[in-house]
Parts: sequence; structure tokens; C-alpha cells
Amino acid sequence: MGVCKDRKVTLVYEEEYAELTAELARARQETEVLRNVLRQIVKTTPRNAEWERSYRALQARAQQALGKDALETVSEAAA
Repeated sequence: MGVCKDRKVTLVYEEEYAELTAELARARQETEVLRNVLRQIVKTTPRNAEWERSYRALQARAQQALGKDALETVSEAAA
């Protein structure tokens, strides 16, 4: 009849799949947060006397979006 076929398949453990799915969700969320910060940077045009205040606010938002990684990177760069 010819209906049976052997095909190679790759199987993964359920726990590994769940871990990867969770990691992907975190990465997508982080990407969206960082994209929002970039959108704000692109759309912001500070007034002549306000550029530094705007820059500091954007810098604070970017550090918040990056979390503790931003603080570690700033510390390493300063050293």
C-alpha cells in the first residue's frame, strides 16, 4: 500500500522546551522595552536650553530598561 514511511525527527524534553519558551518570552519582552526607549529617543527633540535635562531623562529610562546590566556596564567602563 505504501502508506508507511520512516522519517527522522528531533525530539526534545518537555522541560527544555518550557525553559526555551520562557526565555524567548523574556527576550521578546526585553526587546519591546528597549524598542520603546529607542522610539522615545527618535521622537524627542529637546529645546535649546533643555537638551541636557532631556538627555538625562532618556539616559535614566535606558538604564531602567536595561536593569542591573546597565549599572555593571557603566561601572566596568569607568574602571
